[in-house]
Amino acid sequence: MHWLAKLPWVVTSCLFLGPRLGTLTSAVTTSTVFPLHVAGRSLRGPEGQVPWFRGVNVNALVAYNPHFPEAVGIHARDFVEMHALGFNLVRLPLSLSRLEPRPGQFSQAYLTAISQVVGWASANGIWVILDLHQDRYAASLYPGESDGFPSWMVKTFGLKTTPILGNITDPAVQGAFTSFWLDRPVDGHGLQYYYDLALKQLASKFAQNPAVAGYDVMNEPNPGFFPPLSFAGTVLFPFYHRAVAAIRSVSSSQPIFLEPDVVSMMVGYQSWPQRRWLRQGIVFEPHMYTGTYRGLNLSHFLSTLGAHLATPMVRANLTPWNGTLASLTIAYRKAQGLASREDVPWLVGEFGDSPTAGGNAWLKDEIRLQNRYAVGGLLWLWQIRSGSYPWGLVEADGTFGADPERAQIIASPHPLTVGGTAMKSRFQFSNRVYTFQYRALKSQGATAVYLCGLTYPNGFHLTVSPANLHVTQSVQTFKNSELNLPATRLTIPATNGIVQISITPAD
Repeated sequence: MHWLAKLPWVVTSCLFLGPRLGTLTSAVTTSTVFPLHVAGRSLRGPEGQVPWFRGVNVNALVAYNPHFPEAVGIHARDFVEMHALGFNLVRLPLSLSRLEPRPGQFSQAYLTAISQVVGWASANGIWVILDLHQDRYAASLYPGESDGFPSWMVKTFGLKTTPILGNITDPAVQGAFTSFWLDRPVDGHGLQYYYDLALKQLASKFAQNPAVAGYDVMNEPNPGFFPPLSFAGTVLFPFYHRAVAAIRSVSSSQPIFLEPDVVSMMVGYQSWPQRRWLRQGIVFEPHMYTGTYRGLNLSHFLSTLGAHLATPMVRANLTPWNGTLASLTIAYRKAQGLASREDVPWLVGEFGDSPTAGGNAWLKDEIRLQNRYAVGGLLWLWQIRSGSYPWGLVEADGTFGADPERAQIIASPHPLTVGGTAMKSRFQFSNRVYTFQYRALKSQGATAVYLCGLTYPNGFHLTVSPANLHVTQSVQTFKNSELNLPATRLTIPATNGIVQISITPAD
């Protein structure tokens, strides 16, 4: 039996924040989710609430190549633990190979499995992005981390698998993507027709579900053999336009998450075209892996990636690939600038690194930048099977394993919802001081802030300005074999004006 089933939550509510959290006895409570929509550059609830997302990717429903069984099964108890860590958003990668195993035919069993996961998330106050995922196009192409399209959608022009640079430039993968962008026919319809049918099927199933934060149209689209500098404007965005129309035919307001192509992400989103229809419920969703490749020098990158793929764009902007904090900062700044230019919200759909001292330092930098730019982020990955690359936050049994620091970093203090506009969110990992400032607007409701017992094991002190604001707290103590984890939710009432809270450790 999972230790979560043995040792449940204990909950209380009080009005003053004491220096130490003891054993608490009351009934379990959970947060609620509300339907989201895009309003200008924010995602909002029906009363104007602004969620601040902190979350994780869950790949349990992905069908990987059988030689690379990366996925670990997911259970209701996992979402209880996510809630304890302050997560309010999950990105749920899905495999088209499981959803649409035959042309135009959809698996009701798979849709039921998705519904079950969404229900578990909703019960714990967690939204879900349904992500039509792919890695290297299809599980049938390469015996590594590959997944996505069903075999009947794989057309490689006869090219064979020859892995180069982690299979990003594998000829068979590039050929399959090129066939998809060319919309080659199957049973009288183009490949994109069947893809849009799948998106429409998902949206039809979940259009009325408030826990579904929206739909990620495609994970890290690859240009194939199309020229990267023109790919987004001439190929990717026409595809996005049709995909958005398919979703909007059955879901009028749920957010739709669009990613830049994988090459644009490498070089700072320079080929993202200006399309004003993006304002219609669109969220820009880049992935931030700059630091993951800090050991990859430019000459090696260019020689292995191939002149056909990215050389002109890499020359246009080398900085995001030099693996320094400055390069990561530039990547965040460019993403913020693009979202501002297009007047859309944005979200870091994936970030992560290895469980090493350097990897954890990089995760801290990611969190610092997400605070600086007031942007949500989703860690890759919640769990991963033993023997795969060790990026999972928790072990299969839910414990933190040998590296609880990763959980402490990701669960560092952050808002959950903001009743106004965030102005400053800063957490100093060195002394565990957290400062949050926002311009409150009473019509947008209360503000909630999450604090974790991993950060403040001996409690904390709170300072509030204006001093007459009556801040309340609820505490949930999450017990496992490793520790007792008090998770605190501060609630600041709806008001007008500048509000600031400061948190310092009691020890």
